Amino acid sequence: MSAAPDAGVVLLVLARVFPGAYAWLATVAVPALERDASPWARVAAGLAPLALISGAVLALWFPRRGRMLGVVAFVGLCATSWLLNRAALDPSRLDAVRAALGGVGWLFFALGWGMLRGWGHDPESDPNVIPGSGLRSRGRLPVTSWVTVVVAVAGALSLSGLSWTVLRSGHALFAHAVALGCSLGLVATGANIALHHGAPRRPLDAAHRVEQATLPLTALALALAIGLVWLVIG
Repeated sequence: MSAAPDAGVVLLVLARVFPGAYAWLATVAVPALERDASPWARVAAGLAPLALISGAVLALWFPRRGRMLGVVAFVGLCATSWLLNRAALDPSRLDAVRAALGGVGWLFFALGWGMLRGWGHDPESDPNVIPGSGLRSRGRLPVTSWVTVVVAVAGALSLSGLSWTVLRSGHALFAHAVALGCSLGLVATGANIALHHGAPRRPLDAAHRVEQATLPLTALALALAIGLVWLVIG
C-alpha cells in the first residue's frame, strides 16, 4: 500500500475526531466537571469521546456502523449529559467565548463526518450511473438574481442584528436561535429563487401550490405558537 492512502486515512480520522473532541471539551466536559453536576451527567460526558473515537476508527471498515457510533451515539451522549446537567447550562453561567468556539467545533464536526470520495474512485465509472448527455451551462445569471441574493443576505444580517436588541438573558438565547434559523432559511430561499430566475417555468395548479406551501406555513405556525407560549410564560 502506498504512503498517500495511509496519510489520507490518518487525516480522515483526525478530521472526524479532532473537531468533535474540541466541541465536546468546550461544551460538554467543562459543564460536567462543575461541582453541582450530576454524576450521571459526568458518566454520559465521559462515554461520549469513547464513542467518537471508536466510531471514527470503525468507520474505516464499516462506514454505517461507524457513523452510528461516532455521530448518533456521540451526539446522543452529549445531549444526555446536557439534559442531566441543565443547571450548568443556564445562560447566566455560560461563557460566551467558550460557547461560541464550541459552536464552531460542532460545525466542523458535522463537516468532518461528510461523505468523501474514496481513493482512486471515479464516480463516472460506477455501474449505477445513468448514461446521458452532459449538463450545459445556463450562462450568466441575470441582474435580478444578484439583487435577490443581496436582499436575502441583507435581510439575514438584519435578523441577526435584531436578536442583539433582546436584553434578558433567557429571552436573548431564544432570540439568537430563532434569528439564526430564520437567517439560514432566508439565505437558502434567496439562493433558490436567484438560481431559478430565467429558467423555464411550468404552470402550477392550485393544489400543487398549496402542497408546496404546506411545509413553510406549518413551520411558520409552529414558530408563532412557540413564540406565543414563550411570551405567556415569560
